Amino acid sequence: MKMQNQQSKMTQQHPFQPQGSTSGTNKSDKDLCTDMLMTEKYVSGAYDTAIFEFRDPQVRNILNHIQKEEQQHGEAIFKYMETNGMYQVK
Repeated sequence: MKMQNQQSKMTQQHPFQPQGSTSGTNKSDKDLCTDMLMTEKYVSGAYDTAIFEFRDPQVRNILNHIQKEEQQHGEAIFKYMETNGMYQVK
């Protein structure tokens, strides 16, 4: 009987919710935006490094263009966060 109770609890629980957790697993908008902004910062930095490591000027120009797009994505996320009180500029 005890095994059946444990199995029924497990099947009712959301598959991504840690056992014993009473809070939902949904991240807040702030958490998601923070993750996205940190990712954009990382990716932009990776492109920055790659730009300096390629000899071919055409490849550098392409990477530079992609990096600018990543910066624009990051700026859009930042503006959204700032407008909605999720990011305080110091």
